Amino acid sequence: MLNQILKKREKFEYEINKIGNYILENKKKIRIINKKKFQTNLDVITDKKIKKLIFDFFNTRKVISEENKSNKLPKKNYWLIDPIDGTRSLYDGYKSYGIQLCYVLNNKPVYSLINLPSMKKNISAIINNGVKINGKKLKIKNSAKKIIVDNYPKPNFECKRVMEACKINKYIEAGSFAYKSMLIALNKASLFFKNVEFYAWDVFPQTLINKELGNFTFDLKGNEFVAIKKLSYRNGLIISKSKNNIKKIVQLYK
Repeated sequence: MLNQILKKREKFEYEINKIGNYILENKKKIRIINKKKFQTNLDVITDKKIKKLIFDFFNTRKVISEENKSNKLPKKNYWLIDPIDGTRSLYDGYKSYGIQLCYVLNNKPVYSLINLPSMKKNISAIINNGVKINGKKLKIKNSAKKIIVDNYPKPNFECKRVMEACKINKYIEAGSFAYKSMLIALNKASLFFKNVEFYAWDVFPQTLINKELGNFTFDLKGNEFVAIKKLSYRNGLIISKSKNNIKKIVQLYK
């Protein structure tokens, strides 16, 4: 499958970008169809479009999607997708949402793609092959900027504790996991942490991209996100440009 992805990567990512544009063009038509799940018509449509693309390009139906929650991981290799990460942000009129997906081989992401429609960016990575943005190699220089990102208008109590521990005084607001993680990847923020429960499709597509850029993804107990061993995670999340900040946050939560 990885060889197929390498051969078809450019065309596949072009088609994913078209789906991102579809969301952008139809965001005013969004409506809730399942209040309990906070599922919208665009979630369902985007899910179908991405699955069809994967079926057509790679002749496989091994796909786990946020829109079809399962309690089990496949025993063999599969695609993991979140058709719209940040549905509430999209519904409320914010720009911080995105499509994210990855191909999982031997329990590890080996190809990842995150599309941010409002930023008009396709960001992808193949294991040990760097990162591309809109088809071009992405090179990020290390920056001295210390910025934390979270999804509140102002830092909450937990965020303030982390900012103090890591000596960070600048804060920016953004919605979805995909969007926040890509702010780290694009060097627009240096730290994102969240003490919440989440699912594999929320976090693993970005792990490969950030790892290829030299960034880190850990939980609040100090465990690195490497292999996908389950669907649900309860020990929080840290995405950071600095391993030292991860150590400081883990100390806070001991």
